[in-house]
Amino acid sequence: MIELTLLVEDLEYTDLLDKQMPVIFEAMSKNGDISGPLKLACNSPEATTKIVKGLLKIMSRDQKEKLCCKLVNSNREKLMRKANEFAARYGVEGKVIGCTATKR
Repeated sequence: MIELTLLVEDLEYTDLLDKQMPVIFEAMSKNGDISGPLKLACNSPEATTKIVKGLLKIMSRDQKEKLCCKLVNSNREKLMRKANEFAARYGVEGKVIGCTATKR
């Protein structure tokens, strides 16, 4: 078995996170970053997007990196499937069986 580590730097969090609004809202709600009153204000997709974008603007880079790690880890099955499809397309035999993102 081989462990492959990818380090990602200079990620544009705003664009990346904009594409994941429903998942971000869920992750932030579970983490306690979005309080009860804010959850009530998120009564439509448009309101949710505005509130989450506002929160993302005031979050530190450290907080955004932790949030991105949560998103990667919550989508690990999909990422592994995509990695396996990519490898197969280029004739790489093997199977990705694990995927974890951690903040350094």
